[in-house]
Amino acid sequence: MEEDHNSVILGAGTTTTGGVVFSAIEGSKIIVGSDGMISRDVWFFTGDGHGIVDENGKRTNYSQDIIIGDHVWIGYRAILTKGCKICNNSIIAVGAVCNRSLNAVLSEGCVIGGNPAKVVASEKNWTRNRKDGE
Repeated sequence: MEEDHNSVILGAGTTTTGGVVFSAIEGSKIIVGSDGMISRDVWFFTGDGHGIVDENGKRTNYSQDIIIGDHVWIGYRAILTKGCKICNNSIIAVGAVCNRSLNAVLSEGCVIGGNPAKVVASEKNWTRNRKDGE
């Protein structure tokens, strides 16, 4: 099976504390914008480790890119799956499971949480210094 031409791109100033898994398969890509913050034990998967076929034997689960905007904070143990797109200036809560079905309801400045993930707040942003804005 062709597994070439995959890519993981992290924008300037994006940081992590470690334990992050990036899995791009079947020519897909994971793009994380600039000035992001990825917490520990976050997983990114552009595809599945197996095929899923319909009743006629035709494959239905193709890999898809994951695109994360600029200045996005991804919380501890979040999981981002194929086709997920996150807007700029957003926050993904601890343990959120984000997939492509979330894309239709997103806008810049969202807080995203839950399993499956949904928008839990809007018109929010974040800073690296927890005391900013006091």
